[in-house]
Amino acid sequence: MVVFDVSVNGTHKYTAGIGDAGALQATVHHIHLQDHGTTFVEQIYADVLGVHKVGEMRRWQKLPLQVGDEVVIKITERDDCDPAVDTEKFSVEDGDGMSFDPEP
Repeated sequence: MVVFDVSVNGTHKYTAGIGDAGALQATVHHIHLQDHGTTFVEQIYADVLGVHKVGEMRRWQKLPLQVGDEVVIKITERDDCDPAVDTEKFSVEDGDGMSFDPEP
C-alpha cells in the first residue's frame, strides 16, 4: 500500500497508511488568532488523516511544530503502517460520508 513516512527535523515520527482503498492526506497548520491586538491562540502542527473505504476515519498523532522545523513526508510503499491514534466510524447512508475528486 502507499504510505506517508512522516519525519520532523530528521526524526521519524510515524508511518500512516489507509490500506487498499480510501484517501490519505497530510497537513501542516499555522493558527494565529488575535482579539483586539492581543494574541490568544497560536499553534503550529502537522497531522495526517485517512478515510478508509469501509466507513472509517483515522487520524495519526498531531505533531506540535515551531518556526524553523522541517517536516518531511516521504511517499513510499509498504505492507504495514503504524496504528492511528483515533478512529471514527461514519455511514454514507446517514449523510456523514465523504467524497473527493480523484483528479489532482
